[in-house]
Amino acid sequence: MTSLAEVLVIGFVVLVALAGAALAVRMRRGGKGPERARPSYRGPDPTMVEEELRRLLDAQRAARGGEPQGRDPRLDEIARHHAHWMSVHRRVTHEDDQGRTAAGRRDDLHPRLLGPLDEAVAMIDTAGAEERAAAEALRASLGGDTPWTDALWRAGGLGVAGSPGQLWAALVVWMPPSPDGPTGGEEQS
Repeated sequence: MTSLAEVLVIGFVVLVALAGAALAVRMRRGGKGPERARPSYRGPDPTMVEEELRRLLDAQRAARGGEPQGRDPRLDEIARHHAHWMSVHRRVTHEDDQGRTAAGRRDDLHPRLLGPLDEAVAMIDTAGAEERAAAEALRASLGGDTPWTDALWRAGGLGVAGSPGQLWAALVVWMPPSPDGPTGGEEQS
């Protein structure tokens, strides 16, 4: 006959073994939890589409003899802010309700980031699209001559936001001011 204490010890050992196995699986996945498929009704994952779009735009830039666009998290934030605004208001536009353009959003979010900006915006319907197809459709919707592909611009930011059945994208490119200009550099102190 097995005593209650032995059953509890065996149960505890089994529980510890299962927890260890679960932890080992999680560590093999880079610390992430179980992989779950994104439900199709939610459409493509905007973060994955954003990365694929960046890859496609850099490939387009390379085909024209340019190097990959420099990445600036401040520009990503400006672009994501506007992509989200467009998805909420369901409008493709360069200006928000207050009339702010990319430069106005830059002034609000990163006022010390100086120099000219340019922007391109797009929206696509995503019924049944996967991430790569959605990124390709956004790239096509942005047009062949996006500011991203112009070697004049030194850094860029992308933002993709989703709403049911649609993806909204904004890309922002930046050039530092001339060292001979009034500020003599990228940021004011």
